[in-house]
Amino acid sequence: MDRISEFINALTSLGDGRHHYWDGHTGIGCSDYVRMALGLAGVITTAEAQNSNSLWAGQSIRGVLNDTKRFKRLDPSARKLNGDILWYHGHHVAVYHNGGIFEAAPEASHYLSSNGKTAVGYFPGYHNCSGGSLTDIYRIIDTDTSVGRKMKGSELADLAYDVAMGKYGATAYRGGSDSYRGNVGEWYNGRWHFDCLGFVHTLTATPDHFTGDKTLLGGGATMGDWVSMTDEAKTLMSCSKRGKFAKGISLNEGSLLQNGGHVGIYIGGKAVKSANGDIDMYNTAECTAIWGGGVLLSWTDLDTGKRYNKKGGSEGTAWTAWGEFSQIDYFMPIPKPTPIPAPVETALDAATALEIALEVIAGKWGNGETRKTRLTEKYGAKGYRKVQDIVNRAFGE
Repeated sequence: MDRISEFINALTSLGDGRHHYWDGHTGIGCSDYVRMALGLAGVITTAEAQNSNSLWAGQSIRGVLNDTKRFKRLDPSARKLNGDILWYHGHHVAVYHNGGIFEAAPEASHYLSSNGKTAVGYFPGYHNCSGGSLTDIYRIIDTDTSVGRKMKGSELADLAYDVAMGKYGATAYRGGSDSYRGNVGEWYNGRWHFDCLGFVHTLTATPDHFTGDKTLLGGGATMGDWVSMTDEAKTLMSCSKRGKFAKGISLNEGSLLQNGGHVGIYIGGKAVKSANGDIDMYNTAECTAIWGGGVLLSWTDLDTGKRYNKKGGSEGTAWTAWGEFSQIDYFMPIPKPTPIPAPVETALDAATALEIALEVIAGKWGNGETRKTRLTEKYGAKGYRKVQDIVNRAFGE
């Protein structure tokens, strides 16, 4: 999916009627609406998406739009294309799409969104109107603005393990209809709150990965990939490689595990000492409402997909499929073979050569090629010839 399509999808998602309340305010400001959608589409960074100088005014996005590497500024008379960001009368911002605009605005004519819900205050959504006096148009330069290398599967597995083990703080499961915040991960009330999909998204986001930054929604992760991961089935279908569980299969660390409406991350075998001193085995990290809730470790039987709270523990709903994320590097370099060191040759002086020759005559070094090989490996080709010359002279050869 190109960046413009991801941007439109993000605007649609944020304006679907679930997100009336934003950071304690009624509704969402015009600038915040566009910035968050740009962040979800990966056009701007998570930090830029959340750095609002003013909740209600468009000025808080102006600095980002003036970045000529990511946006092209056009005259207001230019022909508008879907995804163009429209700047109105110096303080309002919206996005053009199919003759109408995506915006968050308080005017009475805008209270009814495309899904028919009436809002109180600023409401984000699609409106069939022109928007007023246009000052500037900003067009996204649709190139991949991602930077940095891909996260490796083993790094994703380690990160998932660390989150489950509490390295970044306590966790809690958050689901339900108001799951947007959970979907991208949020720190509040002393815990990281996710749902299962939000946990997977937050850890696999690119190019900026989850760092545990409690001041940022998503913990520092880029939110662009969330657009293509709006449900568990789409997440699986977006994987570059998919399969079913079967006897004898093996999975790369960092693989997705899925069973209809639930997802997790395969992390490879991990041994963890329990509170009572037992050693328990785990190979999966997931965010779930069962087994105590939150991000936790569990065990997956790769032959069957059966899922347990630990190896040999309580059974949950089995996984039905696995996948490999397209944004994760699963390349496993073939280890270079360890070079076989050359045999260390022992130098032979005349006295030692005579002793070895007597051993050869006594049959201690074997016969024919066997004897030649053994002597050469021990004393080198020169040493072998020295010993053999003595043997030959002894037999008058």
